[in-house]
Amino acid sequence: MNIDANMVERVKGVVKWPDPVLRTACKEISTPFLIEGLAERMRTVMRANSGLGLAAPQVGIPARMFIWEVDLDSGVVVNPSLEEPEGEAAMTEGCLSLPGVAVAVNRAESVTLVGLTASGEPLRLRGSGLLARVWQHELDHLNGLTLAERMTETETGGMMSRRAIKRLKVDYRNSQKKKKKGKGKR
Repeated sequence: MNIDANMVERVKGVVKWPDPVLRTACKEISTPFLIEGLAERMRTVMRANSGLGLAAPQVGIPARMFIWEVDLDSGVVVNPSLEEPEGEAAMTEGCLSLPGVAVAVNRAESVTLVGLTASGEPLRLRGSGLLARVWQHELDHLNGLTLAERMTETETGGMMSRRAIKRLKVDYRNSQKKKKKGKGKR
């Protein structure tokens, strides 16, 4: 997949669940052209929503790329994978695409992130704690997984999360109806 100027221009905000792009396994990016511009737009959206990470599908682009800002560590990775997981810990996570949803997720305590930088150079970083968790969460997005798929019936705070998901479904259906009505008026 190539990133083009139209894709970058269309980045306006966070795509909300259950939009199908969030359940799509993303395509590898074949050339790093325009990645830095896309990353900058994504960073603006992430900061405006007080996020720690943001994956390309969360802004409507089904490409294997994400950004992060955790404490003093920040970056962009293209075509990422994770290696060398160590340890395991559960922690409650939220997601910009699922506002109001909180899910306890078991993840590796430390991982190695492998991929490319925005300029196409090889990248290999080791992270632990919250940084490793953010990388794993964003990689889930690139594989078409969200916190909605990680919820269980016994989820802590599950009732509130289930209500939030129900509200997101209704909001999405309503937005799709408005789009269809708008197309019919032309």
